[in-house]
Amino acid sequence: VMIKYLLILYFVLTALIGEYVPQRDENGVLLAKQCWGSTGTCWCQYTKEKKHFRITEARDCPNGPI
Repeated sequence: VMIKYLLILYFVLTALIGEYVPQRDENGVLLAKQCWGSTGTCWCQYTKEKKHFRITEARDCPNGPI
């Protein structure tokens, strides 16, 4: 639980306005559904490396971590 709060605190303190911040579960693992809050764009993340993502209908993403 402490790790979860430390991760959230880290991202809040280091993120710039409009900067993409990956969505993670309580253990810090990337979630399959990723959204860029400032643009409203969502996609399904199929690998842990950003260069391999595929933009799809966000509702088609599996729930949970990748």
